[in-house]
Amino acid sequence: MNTTSEHNYELINLEDYTQSGEGGMALTYSHKDGKTLAKLFMKGMGAETAEREFLVNKIVYDMGILTPKPIRPSFRHDAIPVTS
Repeated sequence: MNTTSEHNYELINLEDYTQSGEGGMALTYSHKDGKTLAKLFMKGMGAETAEREFLVNKIVYDMGILTPKPIRPSFRHDAIPVTS
């Protein structure tokens, strides 16, 4: 696993992902292995918004509703450079 030393975040390569969704708050990318996805929140969305969505997704998953398993929220906004 490739991680940063500061917080032990797992580094991802967006070339391994394909954009699979877009909503009012985030873009969703599916991994080529079909087992994981990454949700990148739009600029201006606070960490509390991402955390609330993560918690709601966890509740839905824990209820047994077929949905991707939430693994961890990541609020590291500087981890992925964004180009316009």
